[in-house]
Parts: sequence; structure tokens; C-alpha cells
Amino acid sequence: MKKILLLGFITFWFLTNLNVVHAGFGIAPPYVNNENLLRGSTYKAEILLIRGDAPEALNAEVTINVPGADQWISIDKGNNFVLPKGQSQIPITVIVKVPNDAAYGNYKGNLRIKTSALNPDIGKVNIALGAQIDVDLDVIKGGLSDFKIQSVGLNDTEEGRIIEMWMKLENTGSIETAPSKVTLDIYSQGKEKLLTSLTNYNNIDKVALFQTKKITAAFKHQLPAGSYLAYFKIFNKDKLVKEGELTLSILPEGTLPPTNSGSFRLFASLGLANRSIWFYCVILVILIIIIAALIILSKKLKRRRK
Repeated sequence: MKKILLLGFITFWFLTNLNVVHAGFGIAPPYVNNENLLRGSTYKAEILLIRGDAPEALNAEVTINVPGADQWISIDKGNNFVLPKGQSQIPITVIVKVPNDAAYGNYKGNLRIKTSALNPDIGKVNIALGAQIDVDLDVIKGGLSDFKIQSVGLNDTEEGRIIEMWMKLENTGSIETAPSKVTLDIYSQGKEKLLTSLTNYNNIDKVALFQTKKITAAFKHQLPAGSYLAYFKIFNKDKLVKEGELTLSILPEGTLPPTNSGSFRLFASLGLANRSIWFYCVILVILIIIIAALIILSKKLKRRRK
């Protein structure tokens, strides 16, 4: 009986003094997929490592197993890094750099992430946790123009100025891209009458591969001040990507700051309204050089005549 009581006491003491690390570990999203990779392209995927509890720092080790593409894939933090104490969400970036001579085709595999104690202690049961990121990549020939429109809107304008429709575009293809056409059908409030139809043909800044950017389509108009209903359509070649309705406000002339309305209307008429400020700076420098050259040439001709 004494032996049984002693054994029970020892067992109780051991259990009450044993420090077991309990923690959950997950990944979001648990995959890296891209169907439109080109030779020489670089693709980045943001992954979030999630710990249910973070009472201590942990080692994290990444093992890459994607047959034929192991050397293309890297982690921004390296294959070994630390999950800090107290931080339950740790972002990492999976980087895929496709070689210029990569074979066309599909590459599948996974990335395994295993955690372990940073400073293992005697008397502490350290549970090694891990998770898997599935990888599915396709290297294709040529280029594919594809995109998603995340949001759209219309900037306030005034009589005599252009209408600016902005779009937040996500490039999901394999080449830089932009809408091939954007249309605006503008109605009176209540949509009783179609007042004008406007179109911007492929005159929009392009978004780089795998990037998301806010771009603008410009439209000339002759509408008076007032509130209107604008029905828009955004195209990728012959494919309708997005459509919907927006409210358009046109203010009386002189209401908005006179930033560059006159020059902007001129640029719009020439199809240049959507270029960046650097484009106009380059044009200005070229014009200054041409004028300076003409002045110098004129002076030389006058000297020769004398």
C-alpha cells in the first residue's frame, strides 16, 4: 500500500511540474499557384504563418520539394529563421525566379515548414509543429493579358475639363497589361435619357506583371454642370471584364483649382492625358533643347551674314 501511495505521489509531482508547450500552427494561404509564368519572370506570393500561441521564440526550417524548380524558389527570410516570442502572425514571401531557359510545363510540389524550440530546456516537452505549402506552377510560351478590376470610381470634374475614371487593376496575366477599351454611357439622373457615349481606346497606363496599381482612363466631354449617371464597361480585348454604374458630378467652370486644366484638356485631345508626370518632363526638356538649338543656329547665321 505504501509503495502504491509513493508511486502515486511521484506521478502527481511529475505531472504538475512538467511544462508542456501547446501551440497551434497554420499557414494562410496554404498554397503558391501561378498558371501564367514566363521564362525570366519573377513571381512573389505573400504567406502568413499563424501561431495559436506564442509564449516563446521558435526556430522555423523550410524544406523545398518542387521537382525541377527547387532552385527557382526562395524565402525572403531564408530557409531558417526565428518566429519571435509574442508574435502570432509572421509574414513571409515566397519568391519564384523562372530561369530564361526553363522548360515549358507544369511544376508541382510543396514547401514544408517545421518549427522547433529555440532554446530546448530539460523538463520541458517541446512539440515540433509544422505545416505544408502546396506549390503549382506553369511556365507557358508567349504572353497572356489578363487582369481583375478590384474597384472603380469617377473623380469630380467641371465644365470644359476631362472626365477621369480611375480603376484599381490587378495584373493576373503574364505580361504587362491594361484595359483595351473603357466606355462610359452617360445618362440623366433617373436614367431616362442617354446623353452621350464616350470611349477610351487602349490609351491607359499599363500595370506591370503580378502588380496591382491605380490607373486612369480620360474622356473628353461637352456636358454642362450637373449630376449624371454613368454606366461603365471595361474590356480586355473582346472580353468584358467589369461593368456597373457610377454617379458623375460635373461642377460649374472655375469651381475646381485651375491646376493644369487647360494643358490637360490639350493633352487629352492629343491622347496623352494618362501619361505620368515624367513623360511631360521629358517632352518639356526636349522642347527646351530644340528651342535653344534654334536660337544658337539663328545667331550663327546672323554672324555669317555680317
